[in-house]
Amino acid sequence: RWDKHAKGLTKLGYTVHVICADKQKKKESLWFSQIKYNSKIIIHTVQSHYPSILLKSNLSFFQKLKYKFWQSFLPLKTKGNPYDRALFWNESMLSMAKELIQQFKIEKLICSGGPFSPMYHVTKLKNDFPALFILNDLRDPWTWAPNWGYGNLNEERMKVELHMEAEMVKLSDKVSVPTEGLLNELCRRYPANKDKFMVIPHVFDED
Repeated sequence: RWDKHAKGLTKLGYTVHVICADKQKKKESLWFSQIKYNSKIIIHTVQSHYPSILLKSNLSFFQKLKYKFWQSFLPLKTKGNPYDRALFWNESMLSMAKELIQQFKIEKLICSGGPFSPMYHVTKLKNDFPALFILNDLRDPWTWAPNWGYGNLNEERMKVELHMEAEMVKLSDKVSVPTEGLLNELCRRYPANKDKFMVIPHVFDED
């Protein structure tokens, strides 16, 4: 989604700095192959530290043991969703963001999720950069859909995620979604903030 929008922003004259997690699969992702030759899109990679075994299927016996270990360990590392792939990288991501904002005098930040926790954590940048404009792009349902492991969360963990979602809405300057259906649900959940919500649809890239 955002490689297309980033490409469009460069056509409008912007330089786009992208902070992303290191890829954990050998195959080059389609989005990267589309933008790697665009000199106005600059990639900054942060290690995700998310256990790659949890992203695999068709596991061997020993891989299954490793999988079970991480499945048991991750819930101890967070009060929210233990399946959040950004679980171990938010601190490094924020550190990188602060460096880039200061170095390049960045005034506008776009964060897209899921994973969703970075959308909450980037709002903390307002503490150091009060004038920073933050657009959080909710490209999937957060707490109201069974994907991303949310269908399996207990009540206490869901409360943590609901709190992060609500804080994200409150502290963002704008919150975008790709469809009218998601827009309507956000307005229903957060009617006091409905003026912040907007639709940025998916695009078709002629290239």
